[in-house]
Amino acid sequence: MKNLKPINIWSKTAMATALIATTIVPVATMPAQAAAISIDEIVVTIDGILYSFTPSEYSDYLLEDMISTNTVSHIKASNGKYYKISDYSDYLIETTTIEETLLELDASNLEVIITPTAGEFDSNGNIIPPTNSNFQVSAIGTTTKTSVIITLDAVPPEAPTVEDFNVTVGMDNIPVTNIVPVVSDVTGKTFTLSVNLNGKEGKVKVNGFESTASFDYKLPTIANVVATDSKHIEVTFSEKVASVSAENISNYGLYGYDASFMGVVNLSSLAPGSATPKLQADEKTVIITLSGNLTNPIFVANGLSNGKYLLYVNNLQDTATPPNTIINNSNFEFYGTTTPASVSIKAQTANYSKAEKTLTVTFTEPTDGNPANIDPTKFALSNGTTSVALIGATPTFPTNSTQVSFDLSTMSPVDYANIEALTGNLSVVIANGAYNDANMAAANGNTVAVVEKVLPVITAATYNTEMNVLKLSFDQTIDVTKIVDFTGITVNGQLITPSATLKTTTNSNVIEIQLDEAQAKIVEQTGTDIRVKTVEDTIVSIPANLFTKVGATPADPGQNVSTTIADATVIHDATPPVVEMNLKDLGVGTGTLTFTSSEELENAAGQFDGTKIQFYASDDMNNQLGSLAVADTLTQVGTSTVYTIDLAINSPGLATALANAVTLGKGIVATVEADAIKDINLTNITPAETSAPLPVSVSESTFGNAVTTKTVVTQNTSLITATFKDTLNNDVRLDGNIAKNVATYEFVSTVNPSIKVQATAEYVWNGTTGELRIFPNTVLTPGSYNLVITGLKTSAGLAVEDAVATDKITLSVNAIADNTKPQLSAATKAGVNIVDKDNSGTISAGDQIILTFDEPMKLTGATAADFVVNNGHTLGSALVGMGADSTQVVITLASNSTIVLGDRITVAETAKITDLAGNQIDSALANKQTGALAKPAGVVAPKIKEAVYEDTNADGTVSTGDIFTVIFDQSVLLANGKTINDTLNDIVVTGASFTSASLNDDTLTLVIGTPGNIEVGMNANVNGTASNVDLLNGWGDKIVPGQKAITSVDTTAPKVTSISYNTTTNGLKLTFSEAINLKGTGTTIASLVHGKLQSADPLGTATNSSLSTDKKSLIVQLDGSEVIDQYTTVLIDAGVLGNATNYVRDASDNKATRGQATNYSITITN
Repeated sequence: MKNLKPINIWSKTAMATALIATTIVPVATMPAQAAAISIDEIVVTIDGILYSFTPSEYSDYLLEDMISTNTVSHIKASNGKYYKISDYSDYLIETTTIEETLLELDASNLEVIITPTAGEFDSNGNIIPPTNSNFQVSAIGTTTKTSVIITLDAVPPEAPTVEDFNVTVGMDNIPVTNIVPVVSDVTGKTFTLSVNLNGKEGKVKVNGFESTASFDYKLPTIANVVATDSKHIEVTFSEKVASVSAENISNYGLYGYDASFMGVVNLSSLAPGSATPKLQADEKTVIITLSGNLTNPIFVANGLSNGKYLLYVNNLQDTATPPNTIINNSNFEFYGTTTPASVSIKAQTANYSKAEKTLTVTFTEPTDGNPANIDPTKFALSNGTTSVALIGATPTFPTNSTQVSFDLSTMSPVDYANIEALTGNLSVVIANGAYNDANMAAANGNTVAVVEKVLPVITAATYNTEMNVLKLSFDQTIDVTKIVDFTGITVNGQLITPSATLKTTTNSNVIEIQLDEAQAKIVEQTGTDIRVKTVEDTIVSIPANLFTKVGATPADPGQNVSTTIADATVIHDATPPVVEMNLKDLGVGTGTLTFTSSEELENAAGQFDGTKIQFYASDDMNNQLGSLAVADTLTQVGTSTVYTIDLAINSPGLATALANAVTLGKGIVATVEADAIKDINLTNITPAETSAPLPVSVSESTFGNAVTTKTVVTQNTSLITATFKDTLNNDVRLDGNIAKNVATYEFVSTVNPSIKVQATAEYVWNGTTGELRIFPNTVLTPGSYNLVITGLKTSAGLAVEDAVATDKITLSVNAIADNTKPQLSAATKAGVNIVDKDNSGTISAGDQIILTFDEPMKLTGATAADFVVNNGHTLGSALVGMGADSTQVVITLASNSTIVLGDRITVAETAKITDLAGNQIDSALANKQTGALAKPAGVVAPKIKEAVYEDTNADGTVSTGDIFTVIFDQSVLLANGKTINDTLNDIVVTGASFTSASLNDDTLTLVIGTPGNIEVGMNANVNGTASNVDLLNGWGDKIVPGQKAITSVDTTAPKVTSISYNTTTNGLKLTFSEAINLKGTGTTIASLVHGKLQSADPLGTATNSSLSTDKKSLIVQLDGSEVIDQYTTVLIDAGVLGNATNYVRDASDNKATRGQATNYSITITN
């Protein structure tokens, strides 16, 4: 079998003829054949000779000729199967399986095998080899001029090389010069291929996988230039070009070859309007119109001449993103002509906007630019049946002389009404002579379809005070790529610039604008102070040219938003700030309180109230150490959310009390009322008690002096005490934890040093003095000892040591036997306070009684029965144990404990309760009996925390039956012998009375009888006559006078929902979303509300106003001079319906506003 070599033997035509004449003939009907993966041989018989493909570089020519031959539809292979040759494709397709395949030579070069493959032919006819199955591409990502990011369908078993990838664009094979993995990809399947796509466009295909997105890196070129007459040059580009650069005359230059008009000129250097480029509808063609007196030497005939010219183009861009720019000084040779200019101008597009009452017509080339030469009577809007001429419309040129805009508002009402009445598809019909071209020739008329311009309208505006985000909702999709800045946007008259940024990144009908904290604070504190409003009177104003709808073109004057003012809903910050506190460098009169917040806090006058932050020792919540002073204010640390208060300035006493508590080894906790701390959006902190002691550091300058004097005070065989002082004879506080758990103590007999006794210790600090108590592990034998203490330190970390012994001190002790009986401390003898552990306000199970003795004690099996209560009461099954201090015994009450305030406890003389030496309690009653049991230390009388009004019957005003709730700062009870009705006089609001009450924990709920002066903002107080107060806490303290401003849970303002007009009574009725009332007289309110109404029709004069029976409508009485019918519409101005002192409101004093920013239609009644 011969190898067919196509050199000098067949043309394509000859090949076609030969194929038709041979055994490979068109098959009219494809017989059904069994599917097969491959064939053994393709045999081509030409002139009785069998041919196969040659392995040489010409092997693909036969296939190319066969493919390029329309007359060959099928070939029959030697295996009897039929294969279709797809016309002008690179594939053979088996007719039964329709499987795309390619020819590939086998190793012996004797036959051709058809193998399914992802390979293909490139533009030069070369076969691109099949791809490696290990590198199948599943996705193509970002494509740039120099790289393509691809993702494989599996992690490759080996590192890929450039030979593993075939990259094509269309029919072009793109070499891969490098391949690197994408570092950020953790899957190991994503790689960057280095390629050169400069000058290419389309979709990239890698190993047969085609990208979804197209790219365009092909520069535009000049395809053709022709002079259509002496005043018009028609330039055609290779692709669509951007109108901005195409219509910029400075991008064009002209060079004249001929000696009579030789020269070069940038067309922008001519007199204005002498040369005007206009992009045509195909976006590829630009017509440059020459007009006026052309004085440049290359225009010797006041236009083009017969002869050769070069047109130069610079800076022209195509429509790709990003755009490609033509090579500078690109040029094209053409021949000029002296053929007189023809009148070729015509209308190209037309836009009509009902909202703006404008009709804009764009022409294919410039007009003469003179509005006086535009005849509106020869322009008409038509729906094909009815035409309305633009009589009275005012023409202007908004951008340049290629576009005229008609202001239709200057037409007569009748004529414009006829335009508004047109329906269906509109067109502009232009008569001959309606305008002139740039060379003052009267233009011919034509008709152009109208694109009705529907401007985007703001449908809603919201401002989120927590996120500092202004959100604008439109009825159309906005092009975010056209948003340059936010100049001119205001909230309540305050500009949101300069720091606003666009938060929305994709085209959307919702645009979000982010303000930074500084600008948000300025915006939120201006105008009507939207920080404390919800919806009512917040106005957002937007310039008309700021936002552009998707698809709008520069030639479309209707691309911008029509509505520029909108009511804004304010979304308040509903998240309370999370604040952590810590105390630093506490000392006598000094210290810093630091607040670390989750967000910025407010420190304006009246917003931070340190008096509502109370501090306690962690072991005694009934003993308040103090609170901040009224004058204390927050100091922000830079721009962070950290704030400090220097306690030395206004709260030195608190600093000292806190420092003393800390030096006693106690933790500090704080309680914070809701309105003590607010964020910058005035959201209160969540009221809470800190769940753990605050982090505290103590000033070394106050409590960190070195020890210079060590004195042994008590010296007996079971207890040794010692004090430590500085050079000023002030007690130095030791580190109690080290003293108890780290330091070591050893008694060494001075008589026999081999006798040593180990010991333990505790350290007690009372704020100014301290005592180290050392307890021998075994009772010492009376005698002389050296007490060696190792590792003791002060609270400031200084070692307590002898001059010659590092980290050690030695104290001389003369231990004697202890025969002194213990007794209760003087304070306990005087009285003992119940510790209300559960803050229930009463004595209850779990509460504690702490008995303090004059020396350390020990309990050996002691029970509640060993502590006898007088007055017939008992401790029941209370638990008895030692306290944190070895001198304290703690009694934890049980549910069957009957002890009450005023009772006394007597300690039994028993071996179960002794001092460390085993001595029982002193027998004298005065030494073993406590003083009277008293209420917890630091307990204060209850006071009002909140007063809240609720319009229960929803009648729009404070009235009988509404609910008034008073919340106290602690649980309260009825006084003995009192009923719930006795509380009706406990709370006073001027002129108000209540009909019934209920009490639950800290909340008194009252039903209003007579409203009196109950109103949001007014004060509620406790009855100043103590005999009339019937509420008290569990310790017998009556609620005390203290006023609170009345608030309401309702913060939603009433809005106008509809308007109607009664032709009989001349009453204009505004109906609201809820019941309302009037703050001010009917006459005053009528005038103020009427002043908020705008209409094209006369609305007369308001004389009075009144409420409807259901109180949901305000009826404004007009004087009869109004002209109102079913066609009348009314726009309500933004803001409160009234003024600062007279307004329409609901029962919670929320001021009424309009419900929509667009016109209300009016319902006519009689």
